[in-house]
Amino acid sequence: MYSTGPVNLLVWPIPAGREDSIIRLTAFGQKARNALYISRIFRVELTTEKKIQRIWDEIMKDYGWISSAEKMGLKPILVGHGLYCLCYGPPEKECYLVLADGDWDGDLRYERPNILDCLLRHDFNKETNEVTFKNSNIILNIGAQIAARDCITAPPRKLFSKRVVSSATLVWGETALRKISRHDVTGARQKVTLDSVSRNCFFELSDKNWRWDQLFQDPSTLHDPFTRHSPFTRYPNPAKRRIT
Repeated sequence: MYSTGPVNLLVWPIPAGREDSIIRLTAFGQKARNALYISRIFRVELTTEKKIQRIWDEIMKDYGWISSAEKMGLKPILVGHGLYCLCYGPPEKECYLVLADGDWDGDLRYERPNILDCLLRHDFNKETNEVTFKNSNIILNIGAQIAARDCITAPPRKLFSKRVVSSATLVWGETALRKISRHDVTGARQKVTLDSVSRNCFFELSDKNWRWDQLFQDPSTLHDPFTRHSPFTRYPNPAKRRIT
């Protein structure tokens, strides 16, 4: 940490009549030190902002789809604990992310260019709606852009840390990650653990204008009657509510 105190220039006796000059030099030294301190903080913030932007750059080759979403009043949101690794490290073998957009009407899928046309070089799995990028370790689930939006088919365990129920979201246009803790997540049991949310769960997503409860369900349980009829500890509200 850099001190913001005055620079000690008084290492010799002050000549008579020169006190004002020495005071001005001391004040200048303090301002210079303060400016250096502030510039270092500013550079750190710029570095973090660039890391955040780089996440989108590692996914999108063209921002036409995002522009279409914004014209419809939507803000794309990336979801997944892998965001921490992409932004702060350390790198992981696989960073699994889900792309949400809050487009309940489904109109965005008919806009051009579509989401697949705007992604960097990738392989697309039509069965899982997962995109595996050729030049990065990111796997992106675009099920919300292909099929249903109120319930995204994705393995919930992949959205969280390997040790605890912790995740993050990144809203398009923002320069900081939003934390999702276990207190924000609702599963089938009162105690939220990785096991209790492994089949399905939901938590609130939001942008600057809207918020809603986003459901996630493991694709392997879609036809499982136990999962289909197992109640949550509270009912989700997938309707979009305006933020006031």
